Amino acid sequence: YFDIPVDYAPDRRSAVLHCPEGDCEIAESSIATLWDGFLRSMFVPTILKDGVLFVAVRWFAEVIFGMHVTQCDDAVYISDHHGEMSKDMAYLIRDILS
Repeated sequence: YFDIPVDYAPDRRSAVLHCPEGDCEIAESSIATLWDGFLRSMFVPTILKDGVLFVAVRWFAEVIFGMHVTQCDDAVYISDHHGEMSKDMAYLIRDILS
């Protein structure tokens, strides 16, 4: 679901994500994004690492895709329905993905 076409600027410090819901423009170290021409604020700034721009998955899932996100410790669960993650579930997710 998050396989989104991306056009990077030549310096790879900014990009345009072409989502089905519209285009999202992001830039390195910025907390602001342009979503279909409207300025939106993210939870945390983007990070540029090894030529790849990283965006907070929680913000992207909630704001851009309107999905439900639950988090416990360092585990995040994204779905189309509401949920509350327990410490045991966080442990299971980390165990399965490691």
